[in-house]
Amino acid sequence: MAFALASVSAIRSLISFSVFTMTFSFLLTCCALVVLSRRGKPGIRGERILPWAGMAICLYLMYSTTLFDKIAGSCVILAGVPFYVYFSPKADITHLKELFISEEAIFLRRMERKERYLAHFLGLVHRLGKKVIGRG
Repeated sequence: MAFALASVSAIRSLISFSVFTMTFSFLLTCCALVVLSRRGKPGIRGERILPWAGMAICLYLMYSTTLFDKIAGSCVILAGVPFYVYFSPKADITHLKELFISEEAIFLRRMERKERYLAHFLGLVHRLGKKVIGRG
């Protein structure tokens, strides 16, 4: 869709279209935060105000886009609903949640993460250098 808009119209239209579609997803996120904050324990200061402020900003940004972008964006979003329904999980995935948050899974992810850092790579180079110099 972005390629088609960039080919046919100016960059201004592409930006306006992306603002509408991205703002819609942010609006849904703010709505979810309102629902989740009601269920949870009291948290940080402003926790109940920020989602409402976010919704107001999102609605203002959506209002500020052109009529064409509102229509095209709504069509794209509505066209995505069948894809979501088709590809969303049909069975309960609580067993995957348990696997993801188990202590063993968290430990394995942390160990994998440690090996990605540049310091780990530099440590390997340093050890390799010691072995090469030690033999020479």
